[in-house]
Amino acid sequence: MASLSRSLLPLSLVVVFLTVGCGDDDVGRCVPGEVVACGTCGGAQTCLPDGTYGPCDCADGGTEDAGVDSGMSDSGMSDSGMASDSGMDASDSGVVDSGRDASDSGMVDSGTDASDSGMVDSGTDASDSGMSEMCDDDGATVRYVVGFQGIPEIMGAVADGFNVDDRISGEADPLGCFIEDYTSPLGERGIDNSISQLAPVLESATGTALDVGGSLTLTVSDIDSFEDDPCVVVRTGGVEVFGEIRDGVLTASGFTVAFEVLGASVDIEDGHLRADITARSLDGLAGGGATVDDLVRTFGSALAGVSPALIRSVLESVADLSPDRSGVCQSVSGAAYFRTPRAPGG
Repeated sequence: MASLSRSLLPLSLVVVFLTVGCGDDDVGRCVPGEVVACGTCGGAQTCLPDGTYGPCDCADGGTEDAGVDSGMSDSGMSDSGMASDSGMDASDSGVVDSGRDASDSGMVDSGTDASDSGMVDSGTDASDSGMSEMCDDDGATVRYVVGFQGIPEIMGAVADGFNVDDRISGEADPLGCFIEDYTSPLGERGIDNSISQLAPVLESATGTALDVGGSLTLTVSDIDSFEDDPCVVVRTGGVEVFGEIRDGVLTASGFTVAFEVLGASVDIEDGHLRADITARSLDGLAGGGATVDDLVRTFGSALAGVSPALIRSVLESVADLSPDRSGVCQSVSGAAYFRTPRAPGG
């Protein structure tokens, strides 16, 4: 598949598909960190520190024998660019990643799986018995009404959002559909926020701003401290997940939220939440991924004069989540800010 630069999004788009085969059994030593397409499943394999290729990671999350000896099952290497905890202090990184092309360093961004870094998902499903033991029923319960108020602005290689797919993808990563991830304002790599690319294009082409609104009710319970609490329960839309509060910031994931985009409701799946929390307010960011089909219907209703085929082409060009077996991503990542007081009587 042709590589798509995150900085360019022309109004007329041509998507080119290339058939990429597996590596040869007789391939010599590779450059550590190099990533190549492999297999028949739209996968990718990364060169390990010993100069041999690792297993072929398929788009559906499985693996396939790519015909290249990996030499070892796990490199054990600590990637200095791994996704860090979303609640880290900016001073942890010292500087904000400039987002420069990985080729500057002589290696290709391998599309590293962020789970390799040992990062803990703070939004573990509530059915996880290990997390359940950390929570108790004695804490406070507070109901909040979230009001969405716009999307993050892209500033070069920097954008706010979430690492929805737990990968750090570059333009050579087929599992990220060849779309390079952003770096957050705090220096966290692997940020998925493709929908923000559409805002300037939409406004330039139609004069219509990409408005995001709507509201959502969330109930946070088992709160022992609004400053630090390793386990709280977040309920929304009939779904209950675990989250945590660290330095006054609530994080959780694994639920579905609904944004109003251009006046129509869009389901955001694999929802992530990060917000400053007090007994009376919850202000922050929520995000996840919306399917291309859902967004085509939404944009089609709002932009009656624009060809549905063009709308789909534009959306497919920025889709960066949920690749199918052929390697075509089916969802577009995005995020929206919210700010809310405690609901009256809540």
